[in-house]
Amino acid sequence: MSKDEGNTQPKIVESEDSKESDKQVLDYNEWFDGEEYLGYEEGLGPLGYAQINFHDIEVYLKREGWHLEKATKYKRHDTIRVGASRSSFLKENMEHSYFGSAHLFYQKKDEKIVISLQLSQWGSTIEIFHNDDEEAEKIWKNFNEYHITEGVLKRAKFDMGFRFITPRGRSWGDLIMNDAKKDIFRTNVTNVIANHQQLITAGFKTSRGIILCGPPGVGKTLTCDALVNEIDETVIYVTNDNITERGDIAKVFNFARKLSPTLVIFEDIDALGTEQRSLMGSSPMLAEFLNALDGIEENAGVVTIASTNHSDFLDWALLRPGRFEIRVDYDYPNNQFKADLFTMFLEGKANLAEINIRDLTNRCSEKMTGAHIREIVIHAGLIAGDESGMKDLEIKQKHIDEALSRTLITQSKFEKERGHLSQEAQTSQWG
Repeated sequence: MSKDEGNTQPKIVESEDSKESDKQVLDYNEWFDGEEYLGYEEGLGPLGYAQINFHDIEVYLKREGWHLEKATKYKRHDTIRVGASRSSFLKENMEHSYFGSAHLFYQKKDEKIVISLQLSQWGSTIEIFHNDDEEAEKIWKNFNEYHITEGVLKRAKFDMGFRFITPRGRSWGDLIMNDAKKDIFRTNVTNVIANHQQLITAGFKTSRGIILCGPPGVGKTLTCDALVNEIDETVIYVTNDNITERGDIAKVFNFARKLSPTLVIFEDIDALGTEQRSLMGSSPMLAEFLNALDGIEENAGVVTIASTNHSDFLDWALLRPGRFEIRVDYDYPNNQFKADLFTMFLEGKANLAEINIRDLTNRCSEKMTGAHIREIVIHAGLIAGDESGMKDLEIKQKHIDEALSRTLITQSKFEKERGHLSQEAQTSQWG
């Protein structure tokens, strides 16, 4: 094949449902000049993960000198056709032939292969056809090494639905936190992930577990945001939606190990699953989680962070070395902390010399959090805009006084409505 031929665009063929089986055999026989061909097949699991594999195998084969001669797209009744949406899918400025089901016909010198991509709600697969089944298996093995070391997921931030996460840009500067707490995260998260290979060589274990405890709105999520923004390695974000059946937690850590160093974040660990699948009592899900954290397989280079609003309901088995070695508590802010928060959030939005910060903090309720204070400032800006017909958004004392009053009323009503729940009733809700 000449150089000019290698730069030509592949021929794209549309195939009809009813003729697909016959068309596939005809295409393959023609491609392999009537010689016998063998296939090596791998199941891929979720649709999102299948698409990522489809992307990575095209990039990998191009790097290895394979030229895509022809792509046959086809439809099946159980096939879901979807398009890529992440900018990373344009890795190496490559135009992709298809992110649904297709047969891709490749050639490198005199060697030929067919890559069969099947994207289905019943189970997606990649199948490699070659004259030599050992060569097909070798191509897959080498591709899989590329996939976990250089593919789209390496150093990506995503959830277990394989949706990619864009960091919110929050940093440690957005947090009011004492240096002792910051040291904990630098020592056990940032440094471990950045220097995991050096630590392993020196004989140190590089799997770490930190649990963040405290009521909603006190900075647990903000801490995770700052870490995600700071770390330039793989981050897997796990929510209740990602854990629906047995085996899901094991999958999380399987990916974390493959893509390590990895930061795994379980937000609101006490909300994972229903009452029957809760992590806060004896259950198969709890057993799976314990085994994933500290089982047979070593989680080298995997740092796990979990947050909880109800640490008193968590099973004690989670809270020991090898699982979650470190506990970081977040309390309701005291008045000085509240004053610092008001000052930080009002910066650039008000003339601080004209705002009575001390009066604001004295009016705040005991259980008012940083999230409340941030909302008060946002609300005050909206009040200022409404008052001026959106001509002036500068927050004055009267605006923030009004916003604080409205927030106190809302908080008071919420607490009153929940007041009829006894501690026993609240406990029974959590299993």
